[in-house]
Amino acid sequence: MDTDVISLREYARRRRDFEQPAEGRTLQVLRHRAGLSHHELAAALTHELGVHVRPGAIRAWEHGPPAPPPAILAIAKRLPTLPGLPDLPPDTDSELQRGLSGGRIGAHIVRWASEQVAALSRLDDQIGGAPVLPLASGNLELLTQLLTNATYKDAHATELRHIVAEGARLAGWVAFDAGRTDKASGYWRTAITAAREVEDRDYSAYAMAFLAFDAIDRQRDPSAALRFLKAAEHEASRNSPLRIVLAQWAVQPYGLLGEHREAQRSLVRADALWEHRNCENDPPWLYWMYLPSLSPEVPRGIIPGSPSRAEAMLVDGLDALSDEYPRDRTLFYLGIAEARLAQHGRLDEAVDAARTAISLVSSAPSPRVHQRLERLIYSLSGHPDAAQLREELACTRAGHA
Repeated sequence: MDTDVISLREYARRRRDFEQPAEGRTLQVLRHRAGLSHHELAAALTHELGVHVRPGAIRAWEHGPPAPPPAILAIAKRLPTLPGLPDLPPDTDSELQRGLSGGRIGAHIVRWASEQVAALSRLDDQIGGAPVLPLASGNLELLTQLLTNATYKDAHATELRHIVAEGARLAGWVAFDAGRTDKASGYWRTAITAAREVEDRDYSAYAMAFLAFDAIDRQRDPSAALRFLKAAEHEASRNSPLRIVLAQWAVQPYGLLGEHREAQRSLVRADALWEHRNCENDPPWLYWMYLPSLSPEVPRGIIPGSPSRAEAMLVDGLDALSDEYPRDRTLFYLGIAEARLAQHGRLDEAVDAARTAISLVSSAPSPRVHQRLERLIYSLSGHPDAAQLREELACTRAGHA
C-alpha cells in the first residue's frame, strides 16, 4: 500500500522558499480569521479609508515587499473574526513572532495552537469546508514554521508535532470538502508523518483512512479505498475506538463494488463496536462520532443492495441529527433523494427530497456536496422539474462564488 509521506522537515523547507514578511503574514492571518476574500477586504478598506483599494494591492502587501501600511493593519485588526476562533493569549503576539524567528515559545502558545485546531474543526461543522480552508492551510503553515524555527521544551516538541498532525488532517478534510482533492491527499500524508513521529499510531491510522475518501471521489477506485482502510486497521492499536470508523467507512466502497453482503457485515460490525465501546476512551478528535447506521454517508453503501433500507436509515439519522451539523442535514436529504431514485415509482418523492437538499446547501457551503447534487440532478433529467432544480442549485452556487 502506497502510504509514502513527505517529511515535516522537507515540508517546512519547501514552505521557507515562500516565507512572507511579518507584516504581510499578519495581514493575511487577519483576513483569513475574518473569513474575507481579497475582494471583500479591499471593499472593506475602501469603505473605511474613502479611497479605492484594489484586491491586487492586498495580495502584494501579503506576500511583500512592499509591507502593508500601518493604517491598513490597524483597520484589519478591528475586523470581526469568524465565530469560535480563540484569540492569542494577552501579550503573546510578540512571543509568537519571536518563535517564528527562532526564539523560545512556552506552554500558552502551544495551548493556543491546540485550541485553534479544535475551533477550526468545529467551525467546519458549522459553515462547511470551503470558507475554513484558507484558515486551516494558513494555520498549518504557521504551526510547521513554529515547529521548525522556534525553540521549546522536549514535551512541547511532542505536543506541537501532534498539533501539526491534527492541523494537517483537518486541512486535508476541508480541502476535500471544498473540492480541492489534489491538495487533500498531500495534507493527509503530512498528518501521517507527524503522527508517526510522535508514535501516535491511532492518529496516523485516522489520517490514513481519509485517503479512502480520495480514492472514491477522485480516483473512482473503491478497491483502493478498501486497501487504505485495511492498512489503517493494521496501523491502529487493537482496542482503538477508531476501528468503529474504519468499519463504518468500509460500507460505501463495498457497496460500490457490488459486495452487498460485505457492506451489510461491515455496518453491523461498526454498530456493534460503537454500542459496546467505553465512551470514556474516545479521543477528542473523534468528538463527531455517533452510531454509524445513523450517519449520512454510510447508507450510500447500502443503496445499491437495499435502497428501501438505506432510506429508512437516512430518515432515522435525520430525526436524530443535532442542529450543530447543517452540512449533514443537507447530506441526509441528498441521500434520501438518491435512495428514492433507486426505488421504482418514487421519482416524484426523490425530486422533493432533492429540492429540500438544494434549499439547505447554502447553510454550510460545500463544493463537494454541490457536485454530488449536480450528479443527482443529472440522474433526474427525465423529470419535468429537473431544469428548475438545476437553476435553483446554480443560484446557490452563484450566491457563494
